[in-house]
Amino acid sequence: MKIDDSQKQNEAFVGWRIIDFLTEENDDYLVLKKEKPIDQVDDKEKDFLEIGRRINWNLQKLNYRDEYLFEKYRIDEEDLDKILFGEQNEVLKEISIIIDQDLINEVNARRKEYYSASLYRIIKRGKHFENKEFYKNLRAYWNMRQEELAKKLNVKVTTIRRWEQGVGPASGSSQIILTLLIPVEVRLKLLGKETEPHQIEQVRLLNDLANVEIDEIAEELASYKLGDQ
Repeated sequence: MKIDDSQKQNEAFVGWRIIDFLTEENDDYLVLKKEKPIDQVDDKEKDFLEIGRRINWNLQKLNYRDEYLFEKYRIDEEDLDKILFGEQNEVLKEISIIIDQDLINEVNARRKEYYSASLYRIIKRGKHFENKEFYKNLRAYWNMRQEELAKKLNVKVTTIRRWEQGVGPASGSSQIILTLLIPVEVRLKLLGKETEPHQIEQVRLLNDLANVEIDEIAEELASYKLGDQ
């Protein structure tokens, strides 16, 4: 969404909340806050502007209020404004990087928790390879684009789209790799074993290791040309 001149001067847009009105394009944000052309903003400044915007987006995704950051990271409202607008001093730069990574981790954890629960229900019902939601949820769990999943499975992107539209199930080696992609916590639950809180980090590690092994298996299977086309 473009921001016109009347919006830029509106007092309702003063402060960091203006980020709510920004799109993926940086130009409006930089001109609005810095009042200078995009080509006059250096790369380091762009990086910290992007960190500030990402922090705001993730705060909204997690439904956290500003006070959460004030209490957890011992910062005040002025510090937060500087962080969100990329105006940090060296200390605030370090804090902003920590906040950014912490929020990314929390967003990812919540995403995986949601989609693992959904995958469990889909697989529990049976015939999950015939269910288009299985493919969508599995891809969403791993936060992969269709192109990324297609590459991992050695199939065409159109094949992934067909699966997600319910036009036929996966077959051949694709089912093998898709099965390996089912998260460890889902497999444990299907076996009747709930994942305890203290085991979460172990499960994440196992998922990471499994993902590496899947890439190796996919390459091996690709050499036999067993994948869907």
